[in-house]
Amino acid sequence: METGGYGGARQVWATPRVLLATVLFPELLQAWGCQTACSRCLDDSSCLLTGERTYCVPMTFQGKAVGSYCLPKLQDNFGSCSRHAPYVHAISATSVGGESGIFCAPEPTTTCRAITGLNAPCGQASVDDQPAEASDRQCGHPAVLDALCVPEDPTASEVSLRCAPRCTQTLGCSLGYICVQPAEDRDPVCIRSAASRESSPWLAESLAR
Repeated sequence: METGGYGGARQVWATPRVLLATVLFPELLQAWGCQTACSRCLDDSSCLLTGERTYCVPMTFQGKAVGSYCLPKLQDNFGSCSRHAPYVHAISATSVGGESGIFCAPEPTTTCRAITGLNAPCGQASVDDQPAEASDRQCGHPAVLDALCVPEDPTASEVSLRCAPRCTQTLGCSLGYICVQPAEDRDPVCIRSAASRESSPWLAESLAR
Protein backbone atom coordinates (compact mmCIF):
# COMPACT_ATOMS: atom_id res chain seq x y z
CA MET A 1 0.00 0.00 0.00
CA GLU A 2 1.52 3.30 -1.12
CA THR A 3 0.66 6.83 -0.14
CA GLY A 4 0.75 10.06 -2.07
CA GLY A 5 -0.57 13.61 -2.00
CA TYR A 6 -4.13 14.49 -2.94
CA GLY A 7 -5.49 17.95 -2.32
CA GLY A 8 -3.07 18.52 0.56
CA ALA A 9 -4.11 15.31 2.33
CA ARG A 10 -2.44 11.92 2.51
CA GLN A 11 -3.99 9.58 -0.08
CA VAL A 12 -3.82 5.80 0.08
CA TRP A 13 -3.44 4.15 -3.31
CA ALA A 14 -5.00 0.76 -3.89
CA THR A 15 -3.51 -2.63 -4.54
CA PRO A 16 -5.87 -5.51 -5.44
CA ARG A 17 -5.50 -6.92 -1.94
CA VAL A 18 -6.30 -3.57 -0.31
CA LEU A 19 -9.30 -3.04 -2.59
CA LEU A 20 -10.70 -6.39 -1.49
CA ALA A 21 -10.09 -5.51 2.13
CA THR A 22 -11.92 -2.19 1.68
CA VAL A 23 -15.14 -3.99 0.83
CA LEU A 24 -14.91 -7.10 3.01
CA PHE A 25 -12.99 -5.87 6.05
CA PRO A 26 -13.29 -2.07 6.50
CA GLU A 27 -12.26 -2.43 10.15
CA LEU A 28 -8.96 -3.96 8.96
CA LEU A 29 -8.09 -0.87 6.90
CA GLN A 30 -8.99 1.40 9.81
CA ALA A 31 -6.57 -0.61 11.95
CA TRP A 32 -3.90 0.18 9.33
CA GLY A 33 -4.66 3.89 9.82
CA CYS A 34 -6.75 4.24 6.65
CA GLN A 35 -10.16 5.88 6.33
CA THR A 36 -12.73 4.05 4.26
CA ALA A 37 -16.09 5.13 2.88
CA CYS A 38 -18.64 5.59 5.65
CA SER A 39 -15.97 6.25 8.29
CA ARG A 40 -16.87 8.98 10.78
CA CYS A 41 -15.08 12.26 10.12
CA LEU A 42 -14.60 15.86 11.24
CA ASP A 43 -13.64 17.48 7.93
CA ASP A 44 -12.87 16.67 4.30
CA SER A 45 -9.13 16.30 4.92
CA SER A 46 -9.76 13.40 7.30
CA CYS A 47 -11.47 11.35 4.56
CA LEU A 48 -9.15 9.03 2.69
CA LEU A 49 -10.22 6.05 0.59
CA THR A 50 -8.08 3.59 -1.33
CA GLY A 51 -7.80 4.87 -4.88
CA GLU A 52 -10.65 7.35 -4.56
CA ARG A 53 -11.41 10.71 -2.93
CA THR A 54 -14.20 10.97 -0.39
CA TYR A 55 -15.68 13.94 1.44
CA CYS A 56 -16.99 14.48 4.95
CA VAL A 57 -20.76 14.81 4.56
CA PRO A 58 -23.25 15.55 7.39
CA MET A 59 -26.00 12.94 7.27
CA THR A 60 -29.54 12.44 8.55
CA PHE A 61 -31.72 9.37 8.95
CA GLN A 62 -35.49 9.74 9.05
CA GLY A 63 -35.07 13.41 9.92
CA LYS A 64 -32.50 12.87 12.70
CA ALA A 65 -28.89 14.04 12.47
CA VAL A 66 -26.59 11.00 12.76
CA GLY A 67 -23.17 12.62 12.27
CA SER A 68 -20.74 13.22 9.42
CA TYR A 69 -19.24 10.43 7.35
CA CYS A 70 -16.84 9.99 4.43
CA LEU A 71 -18.78 9.54 1.18
CA PRO A 72 -17.63 9.16 -2.43
CA LYS A 73 -18.79 11.82 -4.88
CA LEU A 74 -20.04 11.21 -8.40
CA GLN A 75 -17.51 12.71 -10.81
CA ASP A 76 -19.01 15.80 -12.44
CA ASN A 77 -22.28 14.82 -10.68
CA PHE A 78 -22.84 12.31 -13.48
CA GLY A 79 -23.33 8.55 -13.54
CA SER A 80 -24.71 6.03 -11.09
CA CYS A 81 -23.88 5.20 -7.49
CA SER A 82 -24.23 1.48 -8.28
CA ARG A 83 -20.48 1.30 -8.90
CA HIS A 84 -19.96 2.42 -5.30
CA ALA A 85 -22.00 -0.41 -3.74
CA PRO A 86 -23.07 -0.68 -0.97
CA TYR A 87 -23.27 3.14 -1.15
CA VAL A 88 -25.94 3.10 -3.86
CA HIS A 89 -28.21 5.96 -2.77
CA ALA A 90 -27.47 9.27 -4.53
CA ILE A 91 -27.93 12.34 -2.35
CA SER A 92 -27.43 16.04 -3.05
CA ALA A 93 -25.35 17.51 -0.25
CA THR A 94 -22.55 19.85 0.78
CA SER A 95 -19.56 18.50 2.67
CA VAL A 96 -18.14 20.01 5.84
CA GLY A 97 -15.43 21.59 3.68
CA GLY A 98 -17.94 23.18 1.29
CA GLU A 99 -17.79 20.66 -1.56
CA SER A 100 -21.26 20.46 -3.13
CA GLY A 101 -22.61 17.80 -5.46
CA ILE A 102 -24.08 14.33 -5.67
CA PHE A 103 -22.66 11.88 -3.13
CA CYS A 104 -23.16 8.12 -2.80
CA ALA A 105 -24.61 7.07 0.56
CA PRO A 106 -26.11 3.91 2.08
CA GLU A 107 -29.71 3.07 1.26
CA PRO A 108 -32.36 5.22 3.00
CA THR A 109 -33.20 2.23 5.22
CA THR A 110 -29.84 2.31 7.01
CA THR A 111 -26.85 4.44 8.03
CA CYS A 112 -23.07 4.46 7.72
CA ARG A 113 -22.79 3.34 11.32
CA ALA A 114 -24.90 0.27 10.55
CA ILE A 115 -22.83 -0.47 7.42
CA THR A 116 -19.51 -0.30 9.27
CA GLY A 117 -20.96 -2.26 12.20
CA LEU A 118 -21.98 -5.13 9.93
CA ASN A 119 -21.59 -8.57 11.55
CA ALA A 120 -20.79 -7.20 15.02
CA PRO A 121 -21.93 -9.53 17.84
CA CYS A 122 -25.22 -8.59 19.52
CA GLY A 123 -27.99 -9.93 21.74
CA GLN A 124 -27.85 -13.03 23.90
CA ALA A 125 -26.96 -16.65 23.27
CA SER A 126 -30.63 -17.40 22.61
CA VAL A 127 -32.99 -15.33 20.51
CA ASP A 128 -35.62 -15.80 23.26
CA ASP A 129 -33.52 -14.21 26.02
CA GLN A 130 -34.68 -10.66 25.29
CA PRO A 131 -37.08 -8.79 23.00
CA ALA A 132 -35.87 -8.34 19.44
CA GLU A 133 -36.13 -4.55 19.76
CA ALA A 134 -33.71 -4.54 22.70
CA SER A 135 -31.11 -6.47 20.74
CA ASP A 136 -31.64 -4.28 17.67
CA ARG A 137 -30.65 -1.20 19.67
CA GLN A 138 -27.20 -2.71 20.11
CA CYS A 139 -26.66 -2.35 16.37
CA GLY A 140 -26.06 0.67 14.17
CA HIS A 141 -26.76 4.19 15.41
CA PRO A 142 -28.29 4.15 18.91
CA ALA A 143 -30.86 6.86 18.12
CA VAL A 144 -32.46 5.17 15.08
CA LEU A 145 -33.53 1.74 13.83
CA ASP A 146 -31.04 1.26 11.00
CA ALA A 147 -29.94 -2.31 11.71
CA LEU A 148 -31.29 -5.52 13.25
CA CYS A 149 -29.80 -8.20 15.48
CA VAL A 150 -30.35 -11.47 13.60
CA PRO A 151 -28.91 -15.01 13.47
CA GLU A 152 -25.74 -15.06 11.37
CA ASP A 153 -26.67 -18.51 10.05
CA PRO A 154 -30.31 -19.54 10.65
CA THR A 155 -29.45 -23.14 9.70
CA ALA A 156 -26.71 -23.55 12.35
CA SER A 157 -27.38 -25.66 15.45
CA GLU A 158 -25.99 -22.91 17.72
CA VAL A 159 -27.43 -19.43 17.24
CA SER A 160 -24.86 -16.66 16.73
CA LEU A 161 -26.51 -13.24 16.66
CA ARG A 162 -24.93 -10.53 14.52
CA CYS A 163 -25.76 -6.95 13.53
CA ALA A 164 -27.14 -6.57 10.01
CA PRO A 165 -28.00 -3.26 8.27
CA ARG A 166 -31.52 -2.92 6.89
CA CYS A 167 -31.75 -3.06 3.10
CA THR A 168 -34.06 -3.19 0.09
CA GLN A 169 -31.71 -4.84 -2.41
CA THR A 170 -28.54 -6.93 -2.41
CA LEU A 171 -26.71 -4.11 -4.19
CA GLY A 172 -27.10 -2.16 -0.94
CA CYS A 173 -25.11 -4.83 0.94
CA SER A 174 -21.36 -5.31 1.23
CA LEU A 175 -19.66 -7.84 -1.02
CA GLY A 176 -20.44 -11.38 0.10
CA TYR A 177 -23.78 -10.41 1.68
CA ILE A 178 -27.32 -10.69 0.37
CA CYS A 179 -30.51 -8.79 1.24
CA VAL A 180 -33.02 -11.20 2.76
CA GLN A 181 -35.96 -11.11 5.17
CA PRO A 182 -34.90 -13.21 8.19
CA ALA A 183 -38.49 -13.68 9.45
CA GLU A 184 -42.03 -12.66 8.53
CA ASP A 185 -42.14 -9.96 11.19
CA ARG A 186 -38.63 -8.61 10.47
CA ASP A 187 -37.41 -6.15 7.83
CA PRO A 188 -34.96 -7.31 5.12
CA VAL A 189 -31.31 -7.09 6.19
CA CYS A 190 -27.86 -7.86 4.77
CA ILE A 191 -26.80 -11.38 5.77
CA ARG A 192 -23.60 -13.12 4.78
CA SER A 193 -24.18 -15.60 1.99
CA ALA A 194 -23.37 -19.27 2.51
CA ALA A 195 -20.49 -19.10 -0.01
CA SER A 196 -19.02 -16.08 1.78
CA ARG A 197 -19.24 -17.78 5.18
CA GLU A 198 -17.24 -20.70 3.85
CA SER A 199 -14.57 -18.57 2.17
CA SER A 200 -14.14 -15.73 4.69
CA PRO A 201 -11.55 -17.50 6.94
CA TRP A 202 -9.30 -17.98 3.90
CA LEU A 203 -9.81 -14.36 2.80
CA ALA A 204 -9.00 -13.02 6.25
CA GLU A 205 -5.82 -15.13 6.40
CA SER A 206 -4.76 -14.05 2.90
CA LEU A 207 -5.30 -10.36 3.55
CA ALA A 208 -3.30 -10.53 6.76
CA ARG A 209 -0.20 -11.78 4.97
